[in-house]
Amino acid sequence: MGDPIATGIPGLDRLVPAADRVARSSAADLVALGVRPPRAEAVIVVARLLAADTLRLEPGSDVEVALRVLRGIAGMDDRLATAIVTRALHWPDAFTASDRALQRAAGAAGARELRALAERWRPWRAYAALHLLLPLDPGD
Repeated sequence: MGDPIATGIPGLDRLVPAADRVARSSAADLVALGVRPPRAEAVIVVARLLAADTLRLEPGSDVEVALRVLRGIAGMDDRLATAIVTRALHWPDAFTASDRALQRAAGAAGARELRALAERWRPWRAYAALHLLLPLDPGD
């Protein structure tokens, strides 16, 4: 969907599309590009919110506002909303204690235990969570 760009690197040949371009597309357009249908719908909604300036995803934006808006979108789970604010807002302490995969990876019995365990990871909980969720190298 992005404009073509010559980089000399095979497969790296498009710029990131502007939100308004994605907002004008359909979920079927995204599905044709390989996006799963429920996620495609969420991407379209996010693009429309960005294009309308209802959602701001740039460093310095209000994290809690962005999370609230993202969590209110159908097809957007807490883990995805947290991943978006981690990257887009450069928020290193983004963290989702309710993420069952993260609970298992940390050896926590539930959200409460994970939240308590993660206190010592502040202000870098997003990076600690990412580290825990990365698959281990088979050679290790």
